[in-house]
Amino acid sequence: MVPAAINTFKCVAVYDKTTLSAAIDIENKVSKTRISITSSAGTKFYFDTGKTTLTCNVTTDSPNLSYHWGYRTAGGELTAIDSQDKSINVAIAEATDTVTYECTVLTNGAYLGAAALTLTNGVP
Repeated sequence: MVPAAINTFKCVAVYDKTTLSAAIDIENKVSKTRISITSSAGTKFYFDTGKTTLTCNVTTDSPNLSYHWGYRTAGGELTAIDSQDKSINVAIAEATDTVTYECTVLTNGAYLGAAALTLTNGVP
């Protein structure tokens, strides 16, 4: 289920036969945002060979995006990558069997969303 883009909240108070009401609209910018990661060379690699460029794709009209990358190996521990670029270059030799790359996106310092992509390194 996709959250609503705009939620309207209305408050009504009745006191001594007097009615007061007010409404406020709250825009949910996250509901309009889609984040994904694409790999320039696919997601399956063999014999520790291959390099790929991972790109964090964001569909939003929010300004001032910053990207924060990391990866998880089979053990599950997150290792930060020192890059705030939209794309990163990775060598598959760094992965034992699988490695999951994650991109977290912020807008003006506030969390906008995240995406993940798993690369496999094995024998055909």
